[in-house]
Order: sequence, then structure tokens, then C-alpha cells
Amino acid sequence: MFADSFSPRRAAIAMCALLAAAGCRDSAGPGDQGLDKPGISLVAGAGITDTIDAAQLQALVVQVRGSDGKLVSGTLVRFDAMPTEDSTRRFEPAIVVCVLSVPSCESYGNRSFATDTTDERGRAKVLIRLGRVAGRAVVKVTVPEFALVDSAIYTVTPGALHAVRASPRTLSLAIGGTATTVGKTVDRYGNARPEIANLTAGSGTALSISAAPGSAVLTGLQLGVQKVYVRHGSLVDSTIVTVVPTGRLVVWSNDLRVVRLINLDGTAVRTIASSVSSDNGAFPRFDATRQRVTLHAGTESYGGPSNRLLIVDTASTSQRVIGLPGGFTSIKVTRQLADASVLVVGMRAGDSGFLVYRVATNDAISPVALSSFFPTYGGADISPDGSRVAIANFELRVMLLSTGQVTPVATQASSPRWSPQGDRLAFVGSGGTAYVVNADGTGLRGLGPTRFSPGLTWSPDGTYLLGRVADYYSSGGLMQLIRVSDAVSVSVRFAVDYFQPDWR
Repeated sequence: MFADSFSPRRAAIAMCALLAAAGCRDSAGPGDQGLDKPGISLVAGAGITDTIDAAQLQALVVQVRGSDGKLVSGTLVRFDAMPTEDSTRRFEPAIVVCVLSVPSCESYGNRSFATDTTDERGRAKVLIRLGRVAGRAVVKVTVPEFALVDSAIYTVTPGALHAVRASPRTLSLAIGGTATTVGKTVDRYGNARPEIANLTAGSGTALSISAAPGSAVLTGLQLGVQKVYVRHGSLVDSTIVTVVPTGRLVVWSNDLRVVRLINLDGTAVRTIASSVSSDNGAFPRFDATRQRVTLHAGTESYGGPSNRLLIVDTASTSQRVIGLPGGFTSIKVTRQLADASVLVVGMRAGDSGFLVYRVATNDAISPVALSSFFPTYGGADISPDGSRVAIANFELRVMLLSTGQVTPVATQASSPRWSPQGDRLAFVGSGGTAYVVNADGTGLRGLGPTRFSPGLTWSPDGTYLLGRVADYYSSGGLMQLIRVSDAVSVSVRFAVDYFQPDWR
């Protein structure tokens, strides 16, 4: 009995029990229990929640086992920092991976992937630093030799409060229209934080505001520019709101060689004609019904002489083209009348100057007035009723087409444009600024310092003028809108550089 109680078998059992109590492990090493499945196992460093830019003390450790469940040593493991799921911030790092040997795992430089080779325990390791974008961050783990893939998921939280942000930063709002602006608190990288910002209207009468925590509904009241402020404590940002009348324009892009319809607030863009360019611009004009547009264009690849007259139906974009042979060699401006005939300030082969012609519905061309003249670029316009033509060649004159009588109206003028009512003319003065004058030459007034390119347009009610700002290199789609009664003006910027608008 005594000898049996100390047999070698019992001694081995007792020893194993002692070792187990002391925390013994199998040959795979500490922490390997439960990691015996084939494939990639995430041993440590995954599933962490921390703030932006936080460097992790714990490395991301993975273990690789083959299809037989045995540990694989000496195989390459690739760790890829995946792009953020926020499509607006694809070029900002969501997470950063580095090899263990770097002094510090920073977010600059090429830290989008790292590799390591598994050791004798089948393990590979990289350092992790969280990136700039709050939210879900992913490190894809790949073992190319065995076509194994897994992912380590992290949660990135915002940093400390740094600023407030208004969205959008600029806003174009129609008179009578509404829009919503939002204010949020953000960290140093623009990640949203939970604090609530307050919104208030700045000084002015262009809009009204109905504010709620973090947002506000704006209503346009009258032409003007007004700020909406976003505040939290001492932090301030703003949205600049431009209030404009409602309007639908036809415009020409010289760069894109297209004629388009576009709302005054930049919405609802629609191309109605392509390959439109010429030495004399295009100067598209709505007809009396406001459903058809007349314009001129060249036939050369670069534009060339304006020898084609186009009439475009805005509903179907179908075109009627009056061109060579037998048409015009140069066109300055067009106007389709209520009877569907088109008046043209143009030149035909053999002419010694520009005349006013009528193009009938059967494309027959006949002169209306026999007195020739030489207008500048965009330097003529036909009155809405077709009875008069305004001609500018430094001096602005009005010709009565029925008699040929000419009345001087203003000096140092170019690019005249009749008001829709036919009682006034707007034109560009010698310094490029806009003027308005009655058709008989009385009531001349300047409308502020803005310099315009040729091609002003009136609103249908004669209240406003609109034109492209003249500085070609810096305007970049910039137009200026002027209220004629008091010369109050606002800037209107489009995504494309448009010229020679007309207002429906």
C-alpha cells in the first residue's frame, strides 16, 4: 500500500497538477489557447477604441495556422491600412501601420501598409496609430502564400473641441425660397463633436432665420448679402448667403463651346446647343415667347466668322440653321419676333457694312434698313418689338427701322441692351462700368464700379441687370447682379465661366 501511493504514475499526475496551478502552457506559448483554428487569428491589439492620432502601445499581433491547424513560421504577412469609408476624406489616413523597428509610428509619409514574417509561434506584428478620421477604421491582414484574409477593426473617436463649422460656407438663395444651413462643433481635423452650436443671423435685411439647435431654416426676402453665424462659446464661423431673384438664364461658355439654360442660383443646368463659337461670340437671345433662343456661331473648328444663325427650341433642343451658302458672312446680334421671323444685324457677301436683315420663316433674307454701320463687338441690339436698333461704336445711337432716323443717346458706349419694355437701354461705358439711359437719351445714370464684359441682360420685369465681370483671369464664372433702381448689387458665381446671358 505504501509503495503504491508513490508510484511513478501518481507522481507524474501530481507534478502536472502543480504545474497547471502555476499557469503552465503547451508548446505554443502563452496566450495560444483557443487559437488553434486554421487561418489568421487576431491575438492582440485589435478591437480598440481610442481618439484620433493615438499611437497604440499594444502592437497588432496575429497568428497564422495552416489548413492542418499547425503554426506556420517564416511566411509573409501583409497589413494594409484601408481608406476611410467617408468618401469626402479619401486622402486622409483613417489608420496607420508601421513595422516594429521604426522609432515612432507617425501619420505622415507612406504608412498605408507594412509587412512582417511569422516567427516560430506563427506570429506577425505591426505598430498601430489611429488616423485623422473619426469612425470605423480597418486594417486588412493578408497571408498571400495561403490566400488568407482577415480584418482588424478599430473605432476612432473625435479629438478635443477645436472649432465650429458652418455648412455650407456660401449659399445662393432665391427671393421667397428657403434653405437650411447647419453648424457643428469639430476637432482639429474637422470630425464632428457632440457639443451643440447656435445659429444667428448677422446684420441685414436680405433674409429671415428660424433657428434650432445646430441648424437654421433661411428664407430669402430681398436682394442682398447677409451672414449667418455659427457659435459655441468663443468659437465662431459663418455662412455667407446671397439672396437673388428667381430667374432662368440662357448663357454661352466660350471654353466649352456650349449654350446652356441655368437658374440664377446655379441649379438645373441643361445644354441646348454644342459646338458654338465664333469671332463675334454667340449672344443667345430668347424670343418673344421665351421658349426659343436665337444665336450666332461660326463653322470653323475654332469658331471663325459668325456666319451661322441658329434658332433653338428650348423644349426639344431641335435647331433651325440658316448658314452658308447665300446666308451671312458675319452676324452681330439676332432677335426673333412674335411672327417667328428673325431680325439680324449682319453682313452678307458684297455688303460694305452691317445692315439689319429680316429672315422669314422660309429662310428668305431681305434687308430692313439700307443704312450700313459698323458696331463694335456686341455693339448692337434690336428692340423687343423689332422697331428700333441700338448701335454702339463709341457713340450710342438708336435707329428707327421704318424711316432710318437716327437719334444720339450717349457717348463712350458699347454693348447696348434694350429693356424688355423697350423704354430704356443699358450699356457698358468706356471704363467697363454699366450705365442705364432712357431711349430718348435722358436720365443717364451709372450703376456702380463693377466692370463688365460685353453682354448685359435685363430681368423680364426690368428691375435688375446681370452681366459677366470683365476681369477674365480672376472672374472664373463670376457675374454681378444689379438692382437698377438703387444700384445695390451682389455677386453670383457659377461653376463654369459663362458669357452673354439673357434672362427668361
